[in-house]
Amino acid sequence: MKNILRTFLLIILTLSITLCLFSCKTKEECKNHFDTNGDGLCEECGEKAEKKQQSEDTNLSLLGDETINFRVVRSASASIGMRQSVDSLVATLKKLGYTLEVVEDSEATVKNDEVVEILIGDVTSRGDKYLYDSHNLGLEGYVVKIIDDKIVINGGQDASFDKAFVYFVEDILGIDDDTDELSDVTMKEDDNVEVIQNNYEITSVSIGGQDIKGYTIAVDSGDKYFAPIATEIQTQLYKLAGYWLPTVPLNEASEKSIVLALREKDSTPEDSFRIYVKGTALYIESEYVNCVKEEAALFIAKYITNQEGDINITGSITKKDYSTVKYEDFGAKGDGKTNDFDAIREAHAYANEGGQIVLGKPTATYYISTTNGKSIVIKTPTDWQGAKFIIDDTDLHETTAPTEIKTPIIKIESYNKSSKATYAQLEAINAGEKLGPNTTKLDLNLGYRAMLNITNSNHRVYIRYGGNQNDGSNQHELVVVDEKGNIEEGTELLLTYDKVSSIVVYRIDDEPMEVKNGSFTTLASRVSTTQVVNGQKVIYRAYFERGMVVSRANTTITNVSHVAQNEFTVEEQDSGLTGPSYHGFFSAENASDITFKDCQMSGRRYYKIQGTYGISAGLSNMVIYDHCIQTNYYLPNGNRSTTGSVYWGIGGSNYCKNIIYKDSMLTRFDAHAGLYRGKILNSQVAMVNLIGGGDFLIEDSVIEDNEFITLRTDYGATWDGTITIKNSTLDNNNAYGRICTMLWTNHDFGYTCHFPNFILDNIKHKTNTFELESTGDSSTDPNQDSIASWGDYLHIKDQPRKEYAVEPKPRDNPDAPDVINKVNVNPLDPPDFIIAKNCKNVVFRIADVDFFDSTMIRGFKGYPDSNPNEALPTK
Repeated sequence: MKNILRTFLLIILTLSITLCLFSCKTKEECKNHFDTNGDGLCEECGEKAEKKQQSEDTNLSLLGDETINFRVVRSASASIGMRQSVDSLVATLKKLGYTLEVVEDSEATVKNDEVVEILIGDVTSRGDKYLYDSHNLGLEGYVVKIIDDKIVINGGQDASFDKAFVYFVEDILGIDDDTDELSDVTMKEDDNVEVIQNNYEITSVSIGGQDIKGYTIAVDSGDKYFAPIATEIQTQLYKLAGYWLPTVPLNEASEKSIVLALREKDSTPEDSFRIYVKGTALYIESEYVNCVKEEAALFIAKYITNQEGDINITGSITKKDYSTVKYEDFGAKGDGKTNDFDAIREAHAYANEGGQIVLGKPTATYYISTTNGKSIVIKTPTDWQGAKFIIDDTDLHETTAPTEIKTPIIKIESYNKSSKATYAQLEAINAGEKLGPNTTKLDLNLGYRAMLNITNSNHRVYIRYGGNQNDGSNQHELVVVDEKGNIEEGTELLLTYDKVSSIVVYRIDDEPMEVKNGSFTTLASRVSTTQVVNGQKVIYRAYFERGMVVSRANTTITNVSHVAQNEFTVEEQDSGLTGPSYHGFFSAENASDITFKDCQMSGRRYYKIQGTYGISAGLSNMVIYDHCIQTNYYLPNGNRSTTGSVYWGIGGSNYCKNIIYKDSMLTRFDAHAGLYRGKILNSQVAMVNLIGGGDFLIEDSVIEDNEFITLRTDYGATWDGTITIKNSTLDNNNAYGRICTMLWTNHDFGYTCHFPNFILDNIKHKTNTFELESTGDSSTDPNQDSIASWGDYLHIKDQPRKEYAVEPKPRDNPDAPDVINKVNVNPLDPPDFIIAKNCKNVVFRIADVDFFDSTMIRGFKGYPDSNPNEALPTK
């Protein structure tokens, strides 16, 4: 077809020329018959003519008297190939003893001298007369041409420019590999070369019936998805049809434009990618950037690169739904046997790029074993639609798979990256008042809501005491600030900072996100952590991280369940086999405003080595467990799954604020290093362990332990704030209910320890009798306390530790020696108030009553019957 068309055009062209020649010969005014272009025919009449003699005025002297008489003006947009060609010429002339001036195209380089200028590429500063747009040549065209006192050298692309430049260097300058000197060099008009490509596969292109000559391509220049497509359309139209369409910003699009743009997501996902003609404009639009490359490539192939002749693009061309991503699209089998990890990971990576919802297949069972130390990163809403997942840890051990066990299977992350306060910002903060509980503003000029991790690396806190003692960690905690830097209520600083070493900023996501409706089963490791190595018993203690970690704000995990299977049985444990500890399947790390809703969770087998968790949180704020049920809260025999039994308690946290159990049944609420504020609402919990401060509330709940609250001894049994227990029941079979167990040690934890304020309001026990208990120093170890000792003293602030009195001796050890260590390294702050109201038979039974001289105590048996509802004291 193409050859027939070309033959037809050639016949028409030949006939036209013949008619012109025939008519020209009758013109009397044509008398010179000069041939100026060297084709042997007169340009005016077409008759045979003599070649016109060049006048000296059209010759351009380029070299003479050992002097270079020309200057190269290089286009500012010259390609790398053009620049390399000029550089090669400069180097060649230098070897021959000549220095060539090369200048960049600009108004500043325009000179009124007698030097001949060689214009390389699209030079614009010398005036329109000398501008030779390379796009008029076509990709295969080139030019070497005298225009007045200038020489234009240009090409449609690097390859064709190279032909022109080689012609100029070899045929005009006379330079080749054997040249060792140059004599007079003159370019004559005869040396002009002009090749214009005109044999195109596509003869015309129209959009909505309008020829696209003079069209533009409208696209945002910084758009990494659409801008390359715009370049490809521009290149292919130029190459195949000879049209060069300049690009313009989107706001300059017109009815004669090809428009490429990302559009807002709407309620019509069936055309979330679309290509259509409206009027005489062509639109390529998408709600999801990750599909642009593939779909636009299909359009270019169908409507440009595979076309010939005349093209008219019109109507609705492409309409597709790209609103969701499925694992099966990336090769997942879902058969419960094939490792689908890579397919799932790639599906989410694709969705993360475009922002699509990810869907699981309701009937699928996705099997995950080895991960090569990688994680499935989720940044978009995900609905597993009831799909099941198997995580196979059977053969994993820290000696054979150290990277695997330390890598979460799923990471739910933000598009926002964390950042750090600058040195100047830290200097300004440290120059002001010390940061502490009274700080209300920390302005880093962020302009958005953020969570800040504030650190003082010069001071250690939470220096643990006891069997798991350690050196603590750098003082740090989180606060949440609004866009103006105001610290949000409920996230105030708990500790005082002598210096701030660093602040990490986590921008809080404005857009909420949900991940929901999945069922996970972990096949626990069957490689024992207790082994004999070189004749010695070795216990491996690495925590497995193979769960789900949420590190994004404003996120809800809904209706997701997790159970563990194939853990070592009690009988296997008795034979010496022990399984690994788990950090927790459901975790929140460096996050804020996280809700686990309607989730089913499980505690892990306890091998009497170290704790192991089903849920955990670290450096996170407002972590809510709403209607979450621990499926193995009770053992088959009816006992609770807590410390010392078959299962360890469910949850633990470090450096968090505002952890809430709501309408849930979970065995353990355990704040290790520094919780600030928390709640247990309408829930059933087997034990509550606290360290930290702020307001803590237990309301409308059942606590199944020996006491409502245990203040952890290994972190100083401290709570700097108020603990309120209201309308709640302590469920145990003891002879009385215990409000709180507190056991202080003479150990420096890195902070001042505090006896908490208490408000006890309508608390219940089957005996309706309560005691508020506390203990002090051990009768056998002056640096360790014992829950059984009563005749000793609290570590009163600003006082040395007292010796035991001769009489009475501690009731549990009348032969105890006097206290040896009188240095008080753990001074204790007394509470402001301890209030009991709407309670029966609450006894205030505590050692060293003098410690509470400044404390308001109301509503206890044996104390003045004052009004427990009077205004509370304030510091």
